[in-house]
Amino acid sequence: MNSENRYPPQDENAPNNANTEFFRSPQHPQQQPFISQQQPFSPRQFQSAYVPPQPPPFQPTQPQKRSFGQWLASKKRSTKFGLGCGAIFVILLLCTMSLAAYGSTLPKQVASPTPTPSAKNTSGGIVQTNPTTVPTPPPTVTPTQQPTATLQPTATPTTQPTATQASSGSTTTNGTPEIGSLMSDFIGKYGQPNDHSDANSKHWMRSGNSNVDGLIVFASDGKDVDLVTLAAINGDVWTQTSARDVCIAYTPTDAKKTNQIPLSTNNGYDVIYTSSLLATKFSADNFTDAKGNTVQPGTFDVQYLTNPDGSIDSCSIGLGSQQAT
Repeated sequence: MNSENRYPPQDENAPNNANTEFFRSPQHPQQQPFISQQQPFSPRQFQSAYVPPQPPPFQPTQPQKRSFGQWLASKKRSTKFGLGCGAIFVILLLCTMSLAAYGSTLPKQVASPTPTPSAKNTSGGIVQTNPTTVPTPPPTVTPTQQPTATLQPTATPTTQPTATQASSGSTTTNGTPEIGSLMSDFIGKYGQPNDHSDANSKHWMRSGNSNVDGLIVFASDGKDVDLVTLAAINGDVWTQTSARDVCIAYTPTDAKKTNQIPLSTNNGYDVIYTSSLLATKFSADNFTDAKGNTVQPGTFDVQYLTNPDGSIDSCSIGLGSQQAT
């Protein structure tokens, strides 16, 4: 086939562009580039549009009522034990309070007067005393106790101690051994005297390295002691203080010092005392001085003999002031 017949004949006078238009593709309207005209999003656009879901309204549940047995069964064993003990304590407390209230309602007993025994005066008459009323306390609910015996006070004896017979035949008592006491009081404390003793003098405490006795007691009547002599033995050294402590132990408890005189021989000193106990124990003629003159009843003296070094060798306790020479 001839290619010239494919296309229709063209006018030679037509413009060149007409030929060109023939081969162009169909014309379409020209599209403009897409430009978004939307404005930026604002949060306000969604404030009214979005509504979050709301939870359903709260409806409180009604607690289920449980019985006391169910409540107690749900507790621990220790809790149950504590509740049981507490209940027992409350019951005991209520019982005690009930008993106390009942006791307060009981009638009170009327106090009965207790007569006081009459006392005799020194003139021999009877002194009347008014009876005293001893109030009786109201009864209280207390456990019954066994009655206890009431001890009666015992009077202190003022007489001389009762003498007992020693195995050797000498009488012993338990009084205080001192000047004015019984010879038997010394025997009761120191035992039987040694073989230096005689009827009117008793000897004790013989020295282990000599024939000297540390304690010699004299009684002119063989009973009441009127002279006591003590000496330092077995190498003991007495100072003035220690000698005084040893010798004062054999003087009456009411002794009062009145004077102290040095001995004329310059080997010691004499201390003079008075005692009311001795004044009532011995007659007035037993109290004299070194010249035989009567002195105040109850006077006695303690003579201290010194060694060359000033220590005390011995002391003597006698009636009167006969040793003050």
